[in-house]
Amino acid sequence: MLRAKITLMIQPSQQNTVPKSRIHCTIQSAKRSLARDIGKIAKNCAIDLKLPNPLSIRETVGRSPHVTLTVDIEFALSQHAIWKLASRIASFCPQAGVSTHIVPKDQLPSALNA
Repeated sequence: MLRAKITLMIQPSQQNTVPKSRIHCTIQSAKRSLARDIGKIAKNCAIDLKLPNPLSIRETVGRSPHVTLTVDIEFALSQHAIWKLASRIASFCPQAGVSTHIVPKDQLPSALNA
């Protein structure tokens, strides 16, 4: 029986690492079930686009279905797929309005609580 020793060297990425949940998705809908379904569609679209981090999804109760993607300006400029994500959600959920809210990085927490 042959045994081999494998050494794996991992070097830090040359690109800046992106912290988790830099894409915050707020889904407003009169029905929780519809909000959950739209959330699943949004997550699958993000995975399909190979975005570097998962969506953070918050569901709220409101009148008509609406999706708001909130991202900081640095991430929006470096990840062109964010625009594709908004477009895909809009095409898969034509009954929902979709908007993208771009904020300075230091104002992101306060923008999410608004």
